[in-house]
Amino acid sequence: MSKALVILHLPFVALALMLLYADRRLYYAEHFVVAMHYFAFALVMVTALVHVYGLAQRVPPLASLSPSVLDWIARSLYVLYAVLMLHRAYRTGWLRAVLSGAVLIAAMVAVNICVYRPVQFVVTLWVATHSAS
Repeated sequence: MSKALVILHLPFVALALMLLYADRRLYYAEHFVVAMHYFAFALVMVTALVHVYGLAQRVPPLASLSPSVLDWIARSLYVLYAVLMLHRAYRTGWLRAVLSGAVLIAAMVAVNICVYRPVQFVVTLWVATHSAS
């Protein structure tokens, strides 16, 4: 259920991109495509890291690999990819890409806390109360 709700982030992230790059005079839909591209990367990366963790558990030297290590790898890749994506998609300099990447990540965290989690709670509560009857 939670993966299906990730779609809630897209309009807000696209809005943040539109505000960050208002000087580019692009349509909202173009920022939405960039946001979709970023979330596609994020979902593929998470899937790949889950599989890497599963495979690592079968290899004796890597069996002690902590999930927190993969969590930090994922966090680093989110930030790195955001900067690279903004630099490439908006053809901007590295400084602006880094600053915009920081704002983008902050916007995603804010949306996650203020929108995604409350909606996830309500949906989970609704499913739990209606599946029992």
